Amino acid sequence: MKKANGIGAAAVRAQRATGTDGGSPGSGKGHRRRKRWFAILLPPLALAVLLAAYFLIPLPASAVLPSSDSIESIYIDRIKDGAVERSRVSGFSETERFELGALFRTSTFRRRIGGQNVRNDGETLLLTVVLTDHRNYELDVNEHGAINSRGKIYRADARFYEGLRTWLRERAEP
Repeated sequence: MKKANGIGAAAVRAQRATGTDGGSPGSGKGHRRRKRWFAILLPPLALAVLLAAYFLIPLPASAVLPSSDSIESIYIDRIKDGAVERSRVSGFSETERFELGALFRTSTFRRRIGGQNVRNDGETLLLTVVLTDHRNYELDVNEHGAINSRGKIYRADARFYEGLRTWLRERAEP
């Protein structure tokens, strides 16, 4: 390495490293290359982290079953092997509303990618939930824990379907 103003090569390297040579530290080609790679890799990495958080963070029960405290009745169509059984649950007491809400609150729900047809995947409960203000919405739940609520697909934990089916069966009217 050449001497610059009577300074040896080691001193020039030290000046460049500490930034006392008039330039900023790391102002060479290597630093620009690292900045470019950092600028290229950071946005996709940040997007991947945000998407993972969006699909992996559990959702509250209100995302799947809104207004569980104002349910008037539930019309149930149970589909298994092409056969449909129809029943309904109506006249909810406060205790029953609390039990249904507790069933949803104790389960975990996560978002799913895509528009899976929940009805074609095993035994399925098609629930039409009627609220006290006469609004209604549909909730499709299959035996694998996939839920279609208001056009969005969610995944419930394994015990949710069995708990919901048992709860509805105990209270259903033909």
